[in-house]
Amino acid sequence: MLLSPPVRPGHADKIAGVVHVDGTACVQTVGPCAVQKCVAAGRRRSGEICGRAGTMSR
Repeated sequence: MLLSPPVRPGHADKIAGVVHVDGTACVQTVGPCAVQKCVAAGRRRSGEICGRAGTMSR
């Protein structure tokens, strides 16, 4: 990992599974294409259908 910044106070308990013993966490990045695929997969699983002009309906 290139970056292991300290976790902000008050947030470590929310992401305890990824915080190192020294209070840092590794930064993970994804590109826009991966984010779009992830959102689309979540919508398919939830049954949410994307309508026109960015509106969503069931």
